[in-house]
Amino acid sequence: MKNKRPFSLVELLIAMSLVTMVLGILFGLFWYKARIVHHLTALKQDAELVRLAHARCQTIFSNIVHGKKNQHFFFTASDHGHPSLIFTFKNGVDHEQLFSDDVLAKLFLDQDNQLVLVIWPNPEKANATEKYSMRKEILLDHVTECTMEFWKAPENNTNPVQNNSGEWITSWKKDDRKNPLMIKLRIEREDPREALVFSFVNPATFEEIIYR
Repeated sequence: MKNKRPFSLVELLIAMSLVTMVLGILFGLFWYKARIVHHLTALKQDAELVRLAHARCQTIFSNIVHGKKNQHFFFTASDHGHPSLIFTFKNGVDHEQLFSDDVLAKLFLDQDNQLVLVIWPNPEKANATEKYSMRKEILLDHVTECTMEFWKAPENNTNPVQNNSGEWITSWKKDDRKNPLMIKLRIEREDPREALVFSFVNPATFEEIIYR
């Protein structure tokens, strides 16, 4: 039998070049796939955070209290050039008695670009000598701007929804007798995130419907 001819240096170099090329292509494909998976995971997590923030706001604004003066609040203010909303809502049953039922809350954009909800016990229930701490919830991060709008019905209109009357305003005075019918939050976020618009109906402002 004849001895097999060994590979020449040129053939080895060509083989190594082909293997390197194939490995480079495969590595590029896996790297690109990993980037796509990472991006989709981040989008999914962000979408879940947005959903939770919307659900939390829906729960809060659905339980806004409209009642006695100097006990229940709903008005806007300004913090570091951004609007804030101070209001009273029913927090339900809580493991701390002071945070059960009616509580005082503030929704605002902090200096860390976070949409924040702060909760205090109702001043009427809190004892001046009793120590308690506020609660802080971060609803959404990477927020650059949060504007608030409120649907205000005219005083002489008993059914503003049916008659399509009223107007959107960007502030709510503390001495207003009624709470707004609807609340809208427009949230601007850092690129490449799109702006969000949350709209909520305030059921506490609708009068009882009577069928005849």
